[in-house]
Amino acid sequence: YQFSCWNKKDPNYKKVSAVDDKDIIFVTAKRIARRLIQDLLDDPTHGATHYHADSVSPYWAKGKNSIAKIGRHQFYKLVDIES
Repeated sequence: YQFSCWNKKDPNYKKVSAVDDKDIIFVTAKRIARRLIQDLLDDPTHGATHYHADSVSPYWAKGKNSIAKIGRHQFYKLVDIES
């Protein structure tokens, strides 16, 4: 439930489900995501697997060290993901 807009009961679900390749912003976001997955861009999160806003303190972050801070978000690498 990290991205609540994808939950079917979220009021924004219909909006995000309707986006397609006619939307230039969506196309641009997909292009950036592909480049990140292919390691063609730097990862400012340093391989983070989890994140949260500074305004909350989730149970899973207790005692953990964040590996990056971007804006008001803390990033953590809690799981090793093999490439």
